[in-house]
Amino acid sequence: MHFTPLGRAIARAYLVVYDLAMRLGTVPGALVLGYGPILLAMAAFLVKTAVFDPWLGSSGATLAIFVAFATFGPLMNTGSKIVTEIMQLRRQGAWPGDVPTLRRIEALRAWAKTRD
Repeated sequence: MHFTPLGRAIARAYLVVYDLAMRLGTVPGALVLGYGPILLAMAAFLVKTAVFDPWLGSSGATLAIFVAFATFGPLMNTGSKIVTEIMQLRRQGAWPGDVPTLRRIEALRAWAKTRD
């Protein structure tokens, strides 16, 4: 089974969320990507008993929150890397390593647009 079309579809979905967050600016957008899902998960657990438990049951609600949180893992990783790289750029005047995350995002964008 060939998973490249599925991978491209997932990459496109992540790029949509990435682009929406980056409309806020590079640093605020990266902070939203990196730490927004954490805040949303905490808020979801605060209202879990009243909102989600009656609908999904206690275990189902917990599982749904964790699955939703886990789907944002790659974006949280990207957001925290961008913040770190920008902080290093501002302190040292150079990007860390050869290829910073922002360039990798553009390479992913180009790959996601190609057809098999």
